[in-house]
Amino acid sequence: MIVCDFEGTIYNEAKLRRDFRRVFGSFDLDFETIFRKTAKHGHFCLEALNRTSLKKSQKARIIQECKKLIGNGSVYVFADAKQFLQKNLGKVSILSYGSSEFQKEKIVGSGIAKFIKQVEITQLHKRESKDLFLKADIYIDNDPTVLQEISQSFNKIKLYLIDRDNKCDVIPDNIIKVKDLAEVKNVESRRIKTKKQKDRSKI
Repeated sequence: MIVCDFEGTIYNEAKLRRDFRRVFGSFDLDFETIFRKTAKHGHFCLEALNRTSLKKSQKARIIQECKKLIGNGSVYVFADAKQFLQKNLGKVSILSYGSSEFQKEKIVGSGIAKFIKQVEITQLHKRESKDLFLKADIYIDNDPTVLQEISQSFNKIKLYLIDRDNKCDVIPDNIIKVKDLAEVKNVESRRIKTKKQKDRSKI
């Protein structure tokens, strides 16, 4: 089984945040300021607006506009991710970190549910999702720190780092760095081809 991170791997969270910033700006509000005040561990959810001093009518309108964006979430799915999920239909499980309700809304709105095997949402360290990782052959994430934690707990899983912006220069040897999910497919195809050639040579 293949396990994939959601934000940054499948879903363009940075683009969603830019669009959230635009919505907040239309109300003369600075999204980043509110984000810093309300986000937990770097993750923002619309429910957090209830902890702000914004007027009730403002909160309602902002939430309405943001939910429209989330509901049309297919525009935030990376093109290579959609192709990867289609080609691995029913073989990919999603592991997402954050507020359960907010993450569910994003996943449903993204339209990927029809392609995936299962979804697990956690507010703990991802390495705590032991049942999922014990069944996994491959894990894909865009966070090298998370991948290192997984490698220490589950050393039989093949690990891929998605580095879309080529920002990660130093990574451990047991983590394979790729630009996107299309490259994961290419690496796996070459690996399978090499294995078949080796098996034939033994005959």
